[in-house]
Amino acid sequence: MKTKQRLAATCDQSTLAKVDLFCDYYGISENDLADDATIAFLKAHQSKLDTLAHGYVEMASLNTEIAAEFCNCEEEAALHIR
Repeated sequence: MKTKQRLAATCDQSTLAKVDLFCDYYGISENDLADDATIAFLKAHQSKLDTLAHGYVEMASLNTEIAAEFCNCEEEAALHIR
């Protein structure tokens, strides 16, 4: 059996009333609804996050090249500031 941890959410009265009505109508607990909704949300947004992470990985070498090109400029500027 999985150990449950607490996750708190704050919502307005209208949303809370809808959650209560939904849970009562379908005979499910608020915890089950929250678990299912959280999993659905994560699945829906996972591809966006994966795409974003992949983009950062692809840009890493280019960003390293750009930083290396300007390293001498930064060093020269630092000499003039001191």
